[in-house]
Amino acid sequence: MSIPANDPKLQETLRAVPAVAFDGPAFRAIPGGDVVGNLTFEHLWAGTSAGRCNPAGVARLHLSAEKKTAEAEFRYYAQKGGIDPDIAECYSFAANVKLARVLDLAP
Repeated sequence: MSIPANDPKLQETLRAVPAVAFDGPAFRAIPGGDVVGNLTFEHLWAGTSAGRCNPAGVARLHLSAEKKTAEAEFRYYAQKGGIDPDIAECYSFAANVKLARVLDLAP
């Protein structure tokens, strides 16, 4: 089921959910090889296409506050895809970001 980004209930929920400001380095780990060769690195910038937990039209930026978390996510998806993460080519990136409102998913 897909919820449109302009759905009033979704917008109300996004405004009400606890959020924090974030200013500092954030991390992303991605597969290497041909995957990186074909990227324009737009994946580090906010976008509005649907992905993970957001419907199309809701801006998102998927990064981690800790490098080890970004690398763990890479390892998880490599294993899920049948690739040994210990021999998989992986690139880690850091971006300095200053965000006014970040959903805090920590327990």
